[in-house]
Amino acid sequence: FPSHDTAPWIQYHLNGMPMEQGNYLLDSMHGEWKTYDANGKLSGLFNYNQGIETGFWQWFHTNGFVELQGYFSNNLQDSLWIAKYSDNVEHYRGNYAQGKRIGPWIYNYESGGKWKQGNFNQDQKDGDWSYFYESGMLEHKGQFWEGREHGYFESFYPNGLLKDAGRFRY
Repeated sequence: FPSHDTAPWIQYHLNGMPMEQGNYLLDSMHGEWKTYDANGKLSGLFNYNQGIETGFWQWFHTNGFVELQGYFSNNLQDSLWIAKYSDNVEHYRGNYAQGKRIGPWIYNYESGGKWKQGNFNQDQKDGDWSYFYESGMLEHKGQFWEGREHGYFESFYPNGLLKDAGRFRY
């Protein structure tokens, strides 16, 4: 590994294609780094500030569509993160603060329909959550507190009729 001020770095796959490239500054990854699959296709773009994960990061599916993107601040996920399936349909979206999920999050099926949605507080489910069948019909809903089921929950059959209902106490 480089041990002086600034040095470019390239690592290769067994087939001779680049695997990753970037720069070191004082023995730490620094600036933009890129990763590639064995065919030479870009698989990731990352940013470092003297070894600290920072700024905008992206991972790519083999077809070139974005798989995951978001921001880092001081080695922790921060701000909006979005993940997509290989056909570019959104898988999930939500925010991080200091590496923990916060606020509303939405998850989708690969078909594009909503799978589940709810809020996080300090990386734990909090408040109302709803889950859906792939058809779009409500499967169940209820409240969470500090990551645990707490309060009234209802479950439904795929035709929309009530399946069961009850209260959880945490």
